[in-house]
Amino acid sequence: MTGQLRNGKAVRGLIVGFFAIGGLTSPADPARVPLPLLPFAAIVFVFASFSGWSMLRRSRQRSPAKNWSAPSWSSRPFSGPAHFFHTGAWSFVAFGVAALIPSWFGGGNFIFSALAIPFGAGLLAGSWIYFRINRPDELSSGGVRRDR
Repeated sequence: MTGQLRNGKAVRGLIVGFFAIGGLTSPADPARVPLPLLPFAAIVFVFASFSGWSMLRRSRQRSPAKNWSAPSWSSRPFSGPAHFFHTGAWSFVAFGVAALIPSWFGGGNFIFSALAIPFGAGLLAGSWIYFRINRPDELSSGGVRRDR
């Protein structure tokens, strides 16, 4: 079991690292960042949060037999839909943060990072909300809360 956990962390780290390298090597953006970008980034975060929650809920209803345990860094990234989703969301965050680093030194693409970070963070928030609402003992009902 320990080898499986170590391999899960390594595979997730490689995938997220790949996207971080992509962010570091993103082409420079010569345009200045428009001021309405920050409110737009907040809208992207809210939209991604709702989308993440909704996608997990719908996927759970369509495929209840799959692995629906809460994702973590120690689980294999392809062991279930939520785990794959978790890895993808962290990949967006890693890409955005890495794309932000060169922009501090006059290069990079700030717009990529300004949109990738809230999108990935929103997907993570949506996943967190989904697993807070649908506790593991309630997931047997197809992703919908049981009446209490």
